[in-house]
Amino acid sequence: MLKLKLMDCLLNLNKYEIIDLHNEYCEENSYYSDRIEYMDSFDDLFYDVKIQDFLSRYDVEDFRFNDEFFTIDDNGDLHSFNEDELFEDKIFYDGIYDMIYDNLDYYRNNTYIAKLKELLDEYESEE
Repeated sequence: MLKLKLMDCLLNLNKYEIIDLHNEYCEENSYYSDRIEYMDSFDDLFYDVKIQDFLSRYDVEDFRFNDEFFTIDDNGDLHSFNEDELFEDKIFYDGIYDMIYDNLDYYRNNTYIAKLKELLDEYESEE
């Protein structure tokens, strides 16, 4: 029963919560090029790069500053996208599910995501 509820919970998280879990999964598995960055953080990530260096170093063919998110692939290419594309194929739901299911106690005690914490607390009380 927990497995179905957990997947349902993941599918109903807001975009910020699921991106945080996705990025945590990517970091734990060294999938750094699959991390999803917010366009708002672009300046923080590239603050010391001059525009001419940026344009010569990164392939920006598939990059639009008006989009909401971006990734940097293993080749250094930047790819931007919006929320509709985010939920099509960018989020590793199965990996996130396994990460949480394999570490229930950790997530029960360390998550800030209210829906997830509530589900895990409910599951613990049923045990």
